[in-house]
Amino acid sequence: MSVPTPFQTLGVAPSATPDEVRRAFRQRAFALHPDRNPSPTATDDFRTLRAAYDVILSGAPKADGFDVDRIASDIEAAALAADRRRTSGTPVVSAWQPMRVPLERTPRERLTDGFATPRGRTGVTVALGAGVLVAGGIVFVGGFSVLSLALALIATVASAAAGAATAWNADDRPWAVDTHWRGVRDLRWDATVEWAEIRAVQEGDGWLDLLITEAAALRLRRSVPPQTLVRVRPVGAEAPVAYRLPIRTTAPLAGAVRTQLANALAA
Repeated sequence: MSVPTPFQTLGVAPSATPDEVRRAFRQRAFALHPDRNPSPTATDDFRTLRAAYDVILSGAPKADGFDVDRIASDIEAAALAADRRRTSGTPVVSAWQPMRVPLERTPRERLTDGFATPRGRTGVTVALGAGVLVAGGIVFVGGFSVLSLALALIATVASAAAGAATAWNADDRPWAVDTHWRGVRDLRWDATVEWAEIRAVQEGDGWLDLLITEAAALRLRRSVPPQTLVRVRPVGAEAPVAYRLPIRTTAPLAGAVRTQLANALAA
């Protein structure tokens, strides 16, 4: 039996573009992951796949949008770990675990979000209305004396503070994200970025970007605020849009996403 060519190993035509080769490698790599492929030859099969990929793309430009090298390293490490577990008799289990990560929200954003809710608007209106009535009553009874004006001012400030407190507590959405079997779920908007839609992860100072496909961005624009989707790469790149998450400590979520990208099947 003849030895398959690198193109046959990846299942692509010799005329395939570098991006097509990367997509084929990523899909086959997911399928060969030892958490989904219990074959004792999973590690060798993956190494054969990686060798074919390296041969085809030797000298080709680095992927723009796919974090292929990181994914490949994660999968190879998982394959070696799975081999060790099989040898020691330890059951093979998925490396992914559900987790909840809190997101950052500034006081100004919290007040703005509260004012935007019906409960917040009603509370502010009632509080300010009550304050104006009380202040007006004080001035009406006491006249324009220093004392009455001071009491009216105190009543106005107290009503404004009560309205702000109502708005502060009006938006009771959980400000966090969950990782689960479908993907990363943003509890603020009840929107989910599916694993198959994430192409890479990019960490910044106070934020984490999930680089997603154009199709995912088009779907998510219907349910999330415009500032959540940020274009970080030139138009035409493989993953030009980032789903931006405001987060102080990015490492736990970034690590979980990268691990799951190495475990999930491509769409």
